[in-house]
Amino acid sequence: MGAPAAGGRLRHDAAGGRMRRWIRHGIIGLALCTGGIAVPAAEPVDAVERALRAEDYALADRLTRERIAAAEREHDAASPSLLQAIDQRVDLLLESDRQDLPETAALIRRERELAQALAGAASRESARALLREARWQLQRRDFAAFRTAVAAAVAIGERVLAADDADRAEIDVLAGIGEYYFLGKPRDGEARTRHALGVLRAHRPERQRALAAALRSDGRIKLDDQKLAEAVAALQAYETYARSHFGADSARRSDALTWLGYALRESGRYAEGIEALEHGVRIAADLRPYRQRLHVDALIALGQNLGMVGDVGRAQAAFEAAVAIEEKQPTSGGYLLALALKSLGSLHGNAGDAARAATYHARVLPIFERLFGADSPQARATRLNHAEALQGNGQLDQAAAIYENLIAAYEAAPDAAFGSVPLTPYEKLATLRLWQRRYGEAQTLYGRFLERLGDGRDFEEINSRRGLAGRAAAHWGQGRHAQALADLGRAHASSMRVRRAALGQLSERQMLALDGSEQDLAALAVAIAADSGDPALTAQAWTWVLEAGGIVTQAAALRIAAAAAARTPAGLAPWQAWRSANEALSAARVAATRSPSAAAISAVDQAQDRVDASERRIAALDLPASAALSAGHGDLAAALDALPDGAVLVHFVESPAASADRYLRDPVDGAQLYALVGRRGRPLHAIDLGPVRAVAEQVGHWYALASRRGTDDRQTEAAGQALYRSLLAPLDGAAQDRRFYIVPSPVLHRVAFAALVGADGRYLAEAGWRFHLFNHEREALLPAPGAGGRLLLAGAAQARAGAPLPAPRLRKACPGLDADAFAVLPGASSEITALREVAAGHVGAIDVLAGAAATEAAVRGALPGHAIVHLATHAFAFGDRCLDGAGLRAIALDRPSDQDRTIDPAGLSGLSALAFLPAAGDRNGLDGLLTSEEIATLDLSAADWVVLSACETALGRVRGDEGVFGLRRAFRLAGARTVVMSLWKVEDTATAEFMHALYTARLVDRRDTPAAVQAAMQATLAARRARGASTHPLYWAGFVAAGAWR
Repeated sequence: MGAPAAGGRLRHDAAGGRMRRWIRHGIIGLALCTGGIAVPAAEPVDAVERALRAEDYALADRLTRERIAAAEREHDAASPSLLQAIDQRVDLLLESDRQDLPETAALIRRERELAQALAGAASRESARALLREARWQLQRRDFAAFRTAVAAAVAIGERVLAADDADRAEIDVLAGIGEYYFLGKPRDGEARTRHALGVLRAHRPERQRALAAALRSDGRIKLDDQKLAEAVAALQAYETYARSHFGADSARRSDALTWLGYALRESGRYAEGIEALEHGVRIAADLRPYRQRLHVDALIALGQNLGMVGDVGRAQAAFEAAVAIEEKQPTSGGYLLALALKSLGSLHGNAGDAARAATYHARVLPIFERLFGADSPQARATRLNHAEALQGNGQLDQAAAIYENLIAAYEAAPDAAFGSVPLTPYEKLATLRLWQRRYGEAQTLYGRFLERLGDGRDFEEINSRRGLAGRAAAHWGQGRHAQALADLGRAHASSMRVRRAALGQLSERQMLALDGSEQDLAALAVAIAADSGDPALTAQAWTWVLEAGGIVTQAAALRIAAAAAARTPAGLAPWQAWRSANEALSAARVAATRSPSAAAISAVDQAQDRVDASERRIAALDLPASAALSAGHGDLAAALDALPDGAVLVHFVESPAASADRYLRDPVDGAQLYALVGRRGRPLHAIDLGPVRAVAEQVGHWYALASRRGTDDRQTEAAGQALYRSLLAPLDGAAQDRRFYIVPSPVLHRVAFAALVGADGRYLAEAGWRFHLFNHEREALLPAPGAGGRLLLAGAAQARAGAPLPAPRLRKACPGLDADAFAVLPGASSEITALREVAAGHVGAIDVLAGAAATEAAVRGALPGHAIVHLATHAFAFGDRCLDGAGLRAIALDRPSDQDRTIDPAGLSGLSALAFLPAAGDRNGLDGLLTSEEIATLDLSAADWVVLSACETALGRVRGDEGVFGLRRAFRLAGARTVVMSLWKVEDTATAEFMHALYTARLVDRRDTPAAVQAAMQATLAARRARGASTHPLYWAGFVAAGAWR
């Protein structure tokens, strides 16, 4: 994931010195303001303590001022009552984040002087005064002064206080922090903290705030020791104690939720961690009086956790909110401002925006140098970020010099180093050496990084995956392909553990974000296998592609189906909540499309949050889906065996690098396209097809010609032949009868392979080539459909004879779109009539919903239970422009105009739907648009074949190896096994002709899906050629099938 966002945690083995990236967002927090030191039982003192426990700082402020004034009036010189009053005043100032006030510094000095004057330098009173001074210095980030003060307090405590004394226990809590994080004595610090916790438990009633601080420290130390189960339990105990003793909306509970969120995340419990942090942020934002430092701490922590799961947009929003707060009035000397800026810089650096990252880190460095010194770990970490920006800009020598200096500083004094600096420079310099083709040096550096990091870091920001993948690239550069695959295998296994853990708890949106943030190790393995030419390595790489591919979609489909099939209230309730939330999201998105506004977009966001919450509830259920996910994605050999004799399985893969020196250098522009090619009983091959960018340009050029009316036939054919030469000619020798089953990569989802032109100048469909698309190889194993299933024919909707579909409410989103865009489709009407005749006697029963009967409510109600579903209507897409819908089965609505771009339309860009009639007088919110969200909630488990006879139903937002989102995926999630869909805006009458041929081949001739699609293309093309009509691919090649092939 690139440079870790500020706030992660690093450690290495004892031989190199115990380091902790203790500044996750600072070990200093309100819970360290322990207070509660032994005081007389007089009522005023009790009142102050009660006010502090209740976080009523206004009352505590008034009472402590009155007590100091009263003590000063009653006594001319030092007195115990004045010392006690100052004790409590200092407690208040530290606990309410007022450590930077001149009053605080003055009272700290006065308290120590009074304690020495009244009881002597070696007394309980002096130890308590030094304890407060140590806390003050820690909150001010003066670590040298903190160590001095806490050491002095410990020395006095060990001389004059018993081991089970509560005052000594409070000193030991701070001393444990010092030993663990600053003095290189982690075991001493752990033991001291554990003992102090036991003592304070015995003094529970009068030491509530001190016990909360000890619980916090105990949990944090366990977390930093990677005792994750114990850390979660300890921090849950802290959260429970804070809630029960200080209140559900208290500052301490917010602090406890923040640390609990970290522990849950590092335990792989991402969703719970994010929910804890979100709750902590809400509490902190509403505290009165407002605690800025606590709120900013929580925002930064939330941003870091969101960044860990790849939710970059929300992470950025959290960091920017923290920056906005701190820029108005910086706290802690600007430390939190610097930390938020550093986190933003790391976020942009990981996203490849080196220049923007550099601007943030340039602001951070002077703050850290002022606070901690030019040689401090914090300043070093910022220099590391600067070096990363230089490396991203191609200034490799300058970046290497910084990395080498950081490594040298660490190796010269490993015990003194902490923070993010010690290990990351090894990995960064190693990657830089790869770019310089100094592969031996890179291998050594990656090895040192991995050795110091150790194992078991799957869920941490700094983990072994990047180091293993980098070392694999170093092996690759030296021609050691087998060693490269061995390292990648370890990295891939770690990545899959992270993904599978997340699948059992995150919402789909969060899973997609996490999946996108994980490096595509399987695709890198494909590139190495292709370079090796070794079928065994190709088989290994393809197996990893199978395991990683489409895992989010598989998880979503499995858990939705399992929840829907649950027979207990505990299982049904989350599923019903999910259905309701999806309905609400669909309505919100449609409303925002019709009338874009900030309020409408906010409603979409809120609806999406409810969907996320309901999906997390389903994920948390103990359902059979979890076992299915753990079992993996199926066997490649079994998939090949399931295909017809002589058929070829092709999986196109986009690798982030084509050679070792391109590893991580330019994963977008430097991506390379490969074809994994397999056939039963034959060796597997991985074939290099060239840069993805070049193929993308070819695809775009061909698609623009093939999908539009009026383009030149010869130009279209030439573009199709060029694309054939790039994609299929290299594979031609692998096929006996040219039957291809293809898993397309993102760049190829718009390609109608049958419409490409072969070496003989004929369209491949005419030349006998047959194509079928898989979303994943496991679909090869789906069984053949049963006979006698029911057929649903729906569409050709019209309110009355010759009347268009009503659409007046859509005009606001697209001023040029009038009701004619929803015009009656004569071809769809005749299509339904013809298909009914074709299907008669070949299916169990036929249900028709056409004309005025084709309402959204009727279609939704009829869809479940049918084996074949045919929907002939308009398709709705939130597209790039308005268009004339006459003669086309499409509606595309414009995006918000420039004046609306203050709102983010991203939540609408995936909106897709099929248009039917709204029922007259409908009160259930059914508007005639059957959206993808609504489709996904239906039970289509009986559907073997779904045909979407409308425009662009195969298109949508492409999400890596998860494929295309939109209508096609919605039907898959609902349970449909095969979906026939369109790649472009199909013409009405030509579509009717194609569909007649398709159903004839499927139902009458009993052909499998790829043979039926091929036959329909050939029949349509031949008929058009016979009557002298255009044979342009627009009219016959727009439909493709994906899913089960039988």
